Amino acid sequence: MLTFFPFSIDLSAARGVMIVVMPALAISACSQPMPQGNEAQKASAPAAATKAAHHDGAHLQHHSPATDANPSSTNMGEKPPHIMAYMTIMDAMHQGMSAGVQAKNADVAFAQGMIAHHQGAIDMAKIQLKYGKDSEMRALAENIIKAQQIEITQMQTWLSKHKDDKAPTNTAMPEMDMKSHDAMMQGIMDSDPDVAFAKGMIPHHQGAIDMANTELKMGKDKEMLQLAKQIKSAQDPEIKQMQAWLDSKKTK
Repeated sequence: MLTFFPFSIDLSAARGVMIVVMPALAISACSQPMPQGNEAQKASAPAAATKAAHHDGAHLQHHSPATDANPSSTNMGEKPPHIMAYMTIMDAMHQGMSAGVQAKNADVAFAQGMIAHHQGAIDMAKIQLKYGKDSEMRALAENIIKAQQIEITQMQTWLSKHKDDKAPTNTAMPEMDMKSHDAMMQGIMDSDPDVAFAKGMIPHHQGAIDMANTELKMGKDKEMLQLAKQIKSAQDPEIKQMQAWLDSKKTK
């Protein structure tokens, strides 16, 4: 017995109470139901499923055909064959022109660039003869092939006798070559082969006239200057013919 003023505690009695209470607490704690194995798995399943779904979704998005496919190749496959053919020759023509007009001598640059440009016109005309149906446009294509092949032969013969070994006279020749590229690319996209030919050939001819004007401004050789005039006089009426034909198509 401990005596504290103003009350006292019986230690033996307190020990008895503790002996009784502590086992009871232990029994109460043990009697609480513990999660079983299956229930624990069920509890964690939603979180795991959510994580897995997120991972799979990201994986599918990263490797989906829509994102892995080349959009340009898909679109290219949907284009009509005449458009595909035009796009192929445009690349070859502009590569040849870009290389040709780099010559130091203006006359050489004109001849080299115009050969590639004329070859592009011939190739376009052949596509028209393959896919086009309009008699007027087909006749024009045949005339282009005939006339421009003769001029190509003339320029090739001239180049065989004139090398690019003179003092530079050409500082502006590159301005003649690429201005009509975008208009040509837009024109050849028409689904009608005859219309595509006319719309593409008009800016192509205008490009040739621009090249001829640059030669007349920068060139010195009499034969090439005369050829530049000849190209202008031949292709300007053909531009007007194709424009009139396109206008007639709009009114029908």
